[in-house]
Amino acid sequence: MALIIEASIAFLQRIATPITPLANGLVALDADVTPLNNAKTKKEGVSRTDKGDDGFAPMAAYLGQEGYCLEWELRAGSQHCQKDTPALLERVLARARRLTALPLLLRLDSGNDALDNIATVIAHHEAHPEAAPVHYLIQWNQRQESPMQWMIYAEEYGDWSTPYLGKRVALFEVRDTRFLDGYEYLLRTLCAVSCASSSAPSTSMVSTS
Repeated sequence: MALIIEASIAFLQRIATPITPLANGLVALDADVTPLNNAKTKKEGVSRTDKGDDGFAPMAAYLGQEGYCLEWELRAGSQHCQKDTPALLERVLARARRLTALPLLLRLDSGNDALDNIATVIAHHEAHPEAAPVHYLIQWNQRQESPMQWMIYAEEYGDWSTPYLGKRVALFEVRDTRFLDGYEYLLRTLCAVSCASSSAPSTSMVSTS
């Protein structure tokens, strides 16, 4: 698989393929697990995925609006999506650099809300100070967070709007400091709290650079 991916990157370099950025000028770099259903087979690594099927849970990474595949790491179905992801990000960031000089926007979902991934991005910056920056947008895994507590916070600090009758939405940001292996990381989280008159509040949050 590594040989195939290397050949694919070399081919894209040789033909100088266009890589289209987003409207903000950043080139999207998306990485996510894609569970596969391999039920009723005896293949090595087939196990229960988070979708409730027996299969594999490969993690793929795609670059640009064209969606060029930079990685397809085969994983056992039961493997947690964060396991081995920092190493995968190291590889795909290096490959993306070979294909575009534009700044990147790494996008991950809540299963990969881990400080190790942010540390990987920062380490990449330090190793390539001459290159355009890598920004990140990671959906926050709220885990045991209480929507009601965030509702209280939003009432005090949120910028509220009413998109339609009976629906209220608050936007705000939270800045936090976390530590990993002796390093200090300053995190910025963009938050949205919505509340309808007939339901409990819901929250949606992303950590961003």
